[in-house]
Amino acid sequence: MMEADVYDTVAEMLDLQPDDELLDIGCGPGAFLATKAQNAHTVVGLDPSATMLRVAMQKLAERIEAGTARLVTGSAAGLPFGDGEFSAITAIFAPFDHAEVFRVLRHGGRFVLADNDPRKSTSEPARRWGRQRWTEAEHRQMLQDAGFADPTVRDKGAYRFLSCRKPSA
Repeated sequence: MMEADVYDTVAEMLDLQPDDELLDIGCGPGAFLATKAQNAHTVVGLDPSATMLRVAMQKLAERIEAGTARLVTGSAAGLPFGDGEFSAITAIFAPFDHAEVFRVLRHGGRFVLADNDPRKSTSEPARRWGRQRWTEAEHRQMLQDAGFADPTVRDKGAYRFLSCRKPSA
């Protein structure tokens, strides 16, 4: 149930269209792609885990066979895709590199991320359990520094959602 609410929020903020080509960074078992990206023209799931991708392959078998989905083993630190390859990108509780996302996103494309552990106040430590926890201002600044425009932040419970776009050429 928790993930369903997260997926609903990401899907709402992303507003996928029938001509979209979506990249889901850290797709895990492919649940978001299978449940919320059915109307996207093509979907690509990226994950470093072959085990997760095997599960995703089962969920997306029909789309893979039809040529409208593919799964890629790889790291978000160096996305194995061409410049401007995607019109929409998600990173749901997954690490990503701002510059790499910007590079593979088309002009006018949208990026939505979900952070499951945002820092709620400046009194909390910047590191907890080895993960960096960013404030809303830090998230906005990192997106703007990478070149993204129109960052929008939405907090829901323990989750923070951010959406932005790559400016049109």
